[in-house]
Amino acid sequence: MDEQAAYFGITAQQAETIAHEATAFTSKQLAAPFTVWTRWRSALGRSALGRVYCIIITAEGRDLNELLVESGLARIYGTRTPLFDGRDSRAYLAKLAELEAKAKLLKRGAWRFVK
Repeated sequence: MDEQAAYFGITAQQAETIAHEATAFTSKQLAAPFTVWTRWRSALGRSALGRVYCIIITAEGRDLNELLVESGLARIYGTRTPLFDGRDSRAYLAKLAELEAKAKLLKRGAWRFVK
């Protein structure tokens, strides 16, 4: 929780509020059938273990990562790896950054707490 709070520049209590909102948002998005695409990669950072990265596509064909970032309910934390649909991961991360900038500008989600 502390890492998320630091990323957004909010308190731990505010980050907890956002965590609950993100949980409810995700539950709603995944109430209908969805598709999960996964990729195994070596972990970056402190862990020597690998990680499974995934992209979830909702029943409406939307990327859950994009929806969460666009709503200010998630931070961007990506890796450069080929995506399931052939998109370039750098372009994907750039799109997430654009969505985050818009969420920040519009004070959505966690960004509403930032002064």
